[in-house]
Amino acid sequence: MCIFLETMRCPMRLLIFSAWFLFISYLFPQSTVVISDFNNTTHRFYLNEWEARIPEFLKHELSRSNRITVVERKHLKEILEEKALSMAGLTDSSSAREIGKMLGAEYIITGNISEVGNKIRIDAHLIHVDSRKVVSEKVVAPDTRHLNEMIELLGNNLRYQLTGENEYRKEKILKKYPTLYGVLFTGAGITATVWIHNRFKKKQDEYRSATSLTEFDPLYNSANRLNKLRYVLGGVAGTSALITVYFWLKNLSPQKIYAQQPSCLPFFAHSQKGEYLVGVQISF
Repeated sequence: MCIFLETMRCPMRLLIFSAWFLFISYLFPQSTVVISDFNNTTHRFYLNEWEARIPEFLKHELSRSNRITVVERKHLKEILEEKALSMAGLTDSSSAREIGKMLGAEYIITGNISEVGNKIRIDAHLIHVDSRKVVSEKVVAPDTRHLNEMIELLGNNLRYQLTGENEYRKEKILKKYPTLYGVLFTGAGITATVWIHNRFKKKQDEYRSATSLTEFDPLYNSANRLNKLRYVLGGVAGTSALITVYFWLKNLSPQKIYAQQPSCLPFFAHSQKGEYLVGVQISF
């Protein structure tokens, strides 16, 4: 009887564990993804290295979620070599579906690199292997110096599309100039200049009212040093004020990466003629 009860407990524990595993899997489904190379469609040959770097960076970003499994790219290359296909062939939905099934992947991510005016754009296409449904995401940056930030934003939004985790982000601020520090430094410079100026005026009054040469020379030399220091501090405070204004004007210009381009942007530019242009850029 005891042996019978013990043998009944083991299948029961296994059954409970299996049911719990299925319940967790139902609540938090896993998505298996394979990432192909991104095609460089620009005329900038040095962006060819982005074709392989973007998938590696995206793999790191997507792997932040424990609900996403990224297939190793070496397995993808082996299958493509076996089928005599290139990475570009994955843009075809039938090929993508076949390769995805062979790799056990639910999704394939393909994409391309392009130029929009003087900006750099990365497009990613999330292809569902079974339904062939395609969801596209993009990021647009001012120039080529911000690949890491572009992939961070793109990876966040692709994770959101796959799992619903976190929030969808429309933009990422690249750089904010430190106007607060400029204001504080300028204020400290002005305060120091005013304080030295008052001391100079006091010494100036003292040497003007001196009645003997022994009193006059030390007071004059002291006032002269304070006068020079006053001009130095005033120059530093003035320079700091100009830099702070420059920072403020630069912050009016959008230093951001966009996943969705806003319709209205502040605009700031400096022409070759030395003119500063401030306005609003409207997209239709």
